[in-house]
Amino acid sequence: MRKLFLTTTLILALVTILGSCGSENSSKESASQPAAPKPTPLTSISTSPGALTPQSTLEISVSIEGDSVRVDSMVIFFESVRLASSQATSLSASLAPLPLGKQTLTAKLFLNNGGTEQHALPLILLAETPPQKFDFRKIETYTHDPDAYTQGLLYHGGFLYESTGTRGESTLRKVDISTGKVLQQTPLDSRYFGEGLAFWDNSLIQLTWTSKIGFVYDLESFEQKRTFNYSTEGWGLASTDTELVMSDGTEYLYFLDPVTLAETRRIQVYNHQEKILYLNELEVVGGLIYANVYQTDVIVMIDPLSGAVVGDVSLEGIFNKQGYSRRLDVLNGIAWDEKEKRLFVTGKWWPKLYQIELFKIQS
Repeated sequence: MRKLFLTTTLILALVTILGSCGSENSSKESASQPAAPKPTPLTSISTSPGALTPQSTLEISVSIEGDSVRVDSMVIFFESVRLASSQATSLSASLAPLPLGKQTLTAKLFLNNGGTEQHALPLILLAETPPQKFDFRKIETYTHDPDAYTQGLLYHGGFLYESTGTRGESTLRKVDISTGKVLQQTPLDSRYFGEGLAFWDNSLIQLTWTSKIGFVYDLESFEQKRTFNYSTEGWGLASTDTELVMSDGTEYLYFLDPVTLAETRRIQVYNHQEKILYLNELEVVGGLIYANVYQTDVIVMIDPLSGAVVGDVSLEGIFNKQGYSRRLDVLNGIAWDEKEKRLFVTGKWWPKLYQIELFKIQS
């Protein structure tokens, strides 16, 4: 009986091994089989050349490869929005519903053999007109803490509130604008690099750079009330009447629900020629978003709905760096006093803060 048991066990083990090898070989053969080639498209699409804006009409033409099929109709979509349709092999599509920046249309073709083909149509939409050019004049000059690496700046209730950066030196602070004296301050943990700052509903909301975490503080006590997360780097932050708006150093602006702090929408920022990268410190002035372009002295003025740059100003020369020997970095810091219509600017480690007035340059 014992020999019979051993013999049976050996046979079963052998069968298992052989079966497993066969299965493995079969899997390898299956895996080594080349994927079925994609069918060759029977149609191709061409579009009208040249720069496009949301006011443009896009001309679309279909070419058919060979004589085996014909196009019965085509429909052009942007996301789920139907822009145009035709029973011919060409059509005109208004781009009015599209936002600025990189977008993709979908052309769906219905063929007479019952089949369909889809083509992606990538586009870049620019602003319709060049931005209005502005110049500036200094109205007042104030003292600013030269050790403040300014990342966020706002004016509220007669005081400046400032977020400063660099790890180990980042703070949230309340400043007397007339003297530059820091009246109240709380440090960030050395893990965090302070960034943009906004006011909402008796709270201060502060971003950090690469940690993807933000902090909400009580305006009066600076007590931290909560934290929140976001998926990008944190650069600039400001508040409109209904939303918060955030930058991340790209051409995108992200709009957040001020209560939940969840993203609700985003726009791409373009002028009449190109996208505007490195959008940094933000402020809302007269319904427009003012954004400092990092590593430059330029502030661009952005339509918050379309993303079009409607104006810009260069503040080159506002701070005379000649003979200044302390550490210094770039322009960064915009604050708006809505009641008195005063605009303030400063920079990272700048010893001065300026009240300026902008005026149009007549072309």
